[in-house]
Amino acid sequence: MSRQSILCARLDNYLLCVNEILPKGLTIRKVYFTLYQAYLSEHGMSAMKTLNKRYLMRVIPAMTIYLILLPFCTGIAKVLPAENVLRYGIVLLPVLPIGFVFWAVIDWVRGLDEMQQRLQLDAAVFSMAVTGMLFFALGLLETTGLKTLHMILVLPSMILFWGFGFILARKRYE
Repeated sequence: MSRQSILCARLDNYLLCVNEILPKGLTIRKVYFTLYQAYLSEHGMSAMKTLNKRYLMRVIPAMTIYLILLPFCTGIAKVLPAENVLRYGIVLLPVLPIGFVFWAVIDWVRGLDEMQQRLQLDAAVFSMAVTGMLFFALGLLETTGLKTLHMILVLPSMILFWGFGFILARKRYE
C-alpha cells in the first residue's frame, strides 16, 4: 500500500461525514488525489519537496499551537465572569496561530509557478464568491427569525470551496 493510499485512507476515516454532503461520486480521496496530482504534474518532486517542506515547517507548529490554545482559551473564557474584559482577549488568542498559517499559505503560493498561481487565484475567487453569497443569503434568512449556520463556519467553508474551485480551475485548463 503506497504512502498516498494510507494518507487518503486516514483522511477518509476522519472526514467521512464530509463525504455524505459532497455530490454523488465525489469523495475526499478524489479531491486529495486531484490536488496532489495537479501539483506533481506542474512542479515535479524536487520543487515540491523544497516548497512543501518550508510550508510544513511553518504550518505544523502553528496548527499544533492552535489545537492546544483553542480548547484551553475557550474553557478559560467560559469560567471567567461576563464582566471580565480579559476573557475577550483570551478567547481571541487562537487567531494568532491561524495568522501564521495564512502567512505560510501566502508564501507557498508565491513559490508556485505562474500557472499554479493562476489556478490558486481562480480557486480563491471562486471560494470568496460562493462563501460570500452563501453567508449573505443566510444572513438575510436570519432577519426572518430563521436560525442558520454559525459564523465560525465561514473560514472552513472558504477552505472547502477553495478546494472545489481548484478542481474546477484545473479542469478548465486541461
